[in-house]
Amino acid sequence: MKPNPLPTLAAILIAPLLTLTSVANGQDLYDTTILRTFHITFHDANWLTLLRQNYASETPILANLVVDGVTYPNVGVRIRGNTSYTALPAGSEKFSLKIDMDFVDPNQELMGYDTLNLNNGFRDPTFCREVVYNNFVAQFIPNPRANHVVVTLNGANWGVYVNVQQPDKRMLRAYFANADGLRIRCPNSPNGPGLRYNGANPSGYTGYEIQTDGGLADPWAALIAVCNSVTNEPLATWPNIDTLFAIDPSIWSVVLENLLTDDDSYINKGADFMTYRDPIDGRTHLLQRDANETFTQTNWSPTLNFTASNKPVLSHVLAVAELRQRYMSHYRVARVNLTWAYFEPIFTAHRNLIDAAVQADPKKLYSYTLFQNNFTSTVNMPYPGLAGGNIIGLQQFVTQRATFLNSNAELSASGPTISMVQTSNPSPAPGEPVIITASVAPAGSPISKVELFYRPSPSGVYQRVLMTNNGAGQYSVQLPISGAPGQRVAYYVAATAANAYSSVTYSPALSERGPLTITYTLSSTPGMRITEWMYSGASGEFVEFTNMSANPIDMTGWSMDDDHAVPGAFSLGAFGVVQPGESVVVTENNASAFQTAWGLGAQVKIIGQLGAVTGNNLGRNDQIRLYNHANELVDQLFYGDQTYPGTIRTQNRSGQACPSALGQNTVAAWQLATAGDGYGSFAASSGDVGSPGSYTPPVASISSHPAHAVVCPTNTAQFTVVAAGTGALAYQWQMESAPPGSNNYTNLASGPIGGSAAVASGTITPTLAIQVNGDHSISGTAFRCVVSATCGGETSNPASLIVWASCSEADLDCDGSLSPNDAAAMVLAVLDPDAYATAHPGCRLTNGDMNHDGAVDGLDLQAFVDALLAG
Repeated sequence: MKPNPLPTLAAILIAPLLTLTSVANGQDLYDTTILRTFHITFHDANWLTLLRQNYASETPILANLVVDGVTYPNVGVRIRGNTSYTALPAGSEKFSLKIDMDFVDPNQELMGYDTLNLNNGFRDPTFCREVVYNNFVAQFIPNPRANHVVVTLNGANWGVYVNVQQPDKRMLRAYFANADGLRIRCPNSPNGPGLRYNGANPSGYTGYEIQTDGGLADPWAALIAVCNSVTNEPLATWPNIDTLFAIDPSIWSVVLENLLTDDDSYINKGADFMTYRDPIDGRTHLLQRDANETFTQTNWSPTLNFTASNKPVLSHVLAVAELRQRYMSHYRVARVNLTWAYFEPIFTAHRNLIDAAVQADPKKLYSYTLFQNNFTSTVNMPYPGLAGGNIIGLQQFVTQRATFLNSNAELSASGPTISMVQTSNPSPAPGEPVIITASVAPAGSPISKVELFYRPSPSGVYQRVLMTNNGAGQYSVQLPISGAPGQRVAYYVAATAANAYSSVTYSPALSERGPLTITYTLSSTPGMRITEWMYSGASGEFVEFTNMSANPIDMTGWSMDDDHAVPGAFSLGAFGVVQPGESVVVTENNASAFQTAWGLGAQVKIIGQLGAVTGNNLGRNDQIRLYNHANELVDQLFYGDQTYPGTIRTQNRSGQACPSALGQNTVAAWQLATAGDGYGSFAASSGDVGSPGSYTPPVASISSHPAHAVVCPTNTAQFTVVAAGTGALAYQWQMESAPPGSNNYTNLASGPIGGSAAVASGTITPTLAIQVNGDHSISGTAFRCVVSATCGGETSNPASLIVWASCSEADLDCDGSLSPNDAAAMVLAVLDPDAYATAHPGCRLTNGDMNHDGAVDGLDLQAFVDALLAG
């Protein structure tokens, strides 16, 4: 069994923020440790009058924005907010602002964002409630992040503002695989519609605003269907609600609103929320959008408005006993950090960061003294109306709220403790049985049941199966699916207590918001693979597929899609039969224009107009899926420098990978193309860099292996390897360790070899030289060379070094001197060379070639005698 340790709550909460706070250029607009200044200079001299006049029409006026020394021209600026503007004290100019970075230039962004929201701290002398609330909530659900900035308007200091992320596609992309779904806003209202069903006619839903239609022909029908379901579905068939309305993820939203008492919220007003319909599974998520009035009401019941008919998520959906306990379980998880020990360092860090700026803020609504005091104590805001009155201190709120919640018996009841969840294999082969086990212990009450919740695919809902009690607190069940290639299954475990409430615990604690996963491997058999991609280029985005098998592949009936994951979405049948090693290309551009821009030959097969009809062209953070004729997933690649921090961004430069990384869906193993690299990358006429139409990874291969070398003790032996490959090749010679034949090789460095007199040189070149220096101990040693490139290489055959015992003329017994013993050896060499070699191993027969005619025979005897006598 391979363990999947239960993540600690800290790890669960920190992980999403690590993803959210990483951007490709290393800058994070919502970094809470940085206090930036936004310098806004309006084009019109009467800008202040225009801002006020345009409030109702929400018409921006032109300005230039300077941040960190960079000028962003022609942005649009307007006053934003509801009561934060209409209820401002008389004469106040501290209005909230909205900045459209792309007001004139549709491509202009500030650190990846095109909309900025600058809030004025209305009803918050600390300026910190909205920042801390948003960032706390963003650990659990899709939610805007926030920090502080200082603003100047036409050179005048306008003071500290709360910089809140726009709840748009960019925000959703950090949480959803597809951020292009239906997004609806429900504005602030004292008695909002609250997703209550109000008939089949869209005229009954004027309290909502459709921000993006998600490509639906009738987005209002989708909203009405959700409202009908959460309002009218019989409780006995409540799982039907989950097919339209994401119950578990949405429960987190209302839990967090209640915990930190968000006044402008679904639970309080049935308004000031947003919904997002995930196009992959068709389910709508309830999300938050306004947090400027939080940390105020210490005595809100955990079940506030659970009987309010205009809020059917509370009064109808959570009337299901099981779902009510799911709500309580999530509440217990979020409540863990409702302590001043947790919040005090966070508030203090923000306070210290903005303290001097608040003191110098000439436009602030509340005094510097109120700013200082409200972190710990209740203060009175000295204005009439909504801008004034008492507001509880932050420390007071946290401690009193925690005390109040601790008195709730249902919330304080505990579910069983789940200490470990394990899977037999997190990456099983297709069809391989997978066993899920959990270690569960009672927490005050006996265990009623333990269940596995699992989601076979992102397009479906979670299903459940009872786990078997194996004794000693161990529960197990076989995952009830067969497991297709590339299938990704999400799962978590639920344990229910046999107490008065049937309290439940989940592992991982975030349940559907942070499940464990199992991903079935793709076929290990080489086939069609994604070998290159560029999501954005001047010559058009593209994806390259290469037949990595030894057989032709007929792509008739094949297709591809992005994160929508719909087989058949974009046909690849026009490629026809693709030969082994052949690469084909799909592009959003016109095929002929793409071919011309890259200078590709007519033999390269190209299909153009990707996304022109179905909208499945590639985004910065997206997915590529390849399906065969049977609609089976053949290959996939999930990518995005924002979704997967530290990975490549293929804008104007393609992504490429070694053969070992193909089919693994590991974008971290891919690298950016560079002109002249080992993949043969080059620049298109547009300046884009890549190598579409040809997959030639930088792999080294050896064409000539080193040969054995036989040398005299005073000579130098050479070993040479001949190799070829794309890109730079690296060489590393290795030497076999004693004894000979051990096949244990270690890298050889230039210089003396071990404790011997022999010296090596050229150890990282194609030719290795061994200077023997009379050391016979090196004889019999084998050497080999490892030749490598970026994507791998080859190791040569070993070659041995043989050192003659002696290379002195007439020294036939190889003892280093001339003596009568050499005469007998000479006679044996002339009469029987084989017998000589047996009698004198390691001796060179040619030591007896006295007349240098290339043979040892009787013609050499007189010269031998003369040498022996001369002595």
